[in-house]
Amino acid sequence: MSATSLNQKERWIPVIRYYYSTSCNSCRKGRHWLKHHNLVFEEINFITHPPTRSELLHMFYLSDDGPEALISKRGDAYKDLGVDTSRLTMDELVDFIQAHPQILRRPLIVDQTHIQIGYNEDDICQFLPRHIRKAKLSLARDSLNTFAKTMSSDEIADEFSYLKNC
Repeated sequence: MSATSLNQKERWIPVIRYYYSTSCNSCRKGRHWLKHHNLVFEEINFITHPPTRSELLHMFYLSDDGPEALISKRGDAYKDLGVDTSRLTMDELVDFIQAHPQILRRPLIVDQTHIQIGYNEDDICQFLPRHIRKAKLSLARDSLNTFAKTMSSDEIADEFSYLKNC
């Protein structure tokens, strides 16, 4: 393989950015999951290094529920600031988050096409390469077929639903 084709392939390796805060238990779980699955990721303490404007806009774009989904409205930091972020313009919201990154939900796990807001063991599987997800699903189907006689249909449906997300 030529150096040129190798470099072209390397450019397509997804870069996972892992935004965390040091005192967050969910952040520790997310970091452990990424390491356990041997995924390469860049760790960014978003309290000391808030996301850039372009990073925030990318997160907003990826979020199914829009920019507000990234904000922890139940947290003390948000309540103490007393600002209704839903009334801010996009530019004002970006500036506000950069000035007060502690209002972000955590962890935030982002690549080119996915975002995970908070730690969710079922949803985080989206960061596994597709071929690994397919292989896991195939193994799970085989296992379910083997154990189907000992499980109720509800248990099988729950297990399949979980594995399908991975």
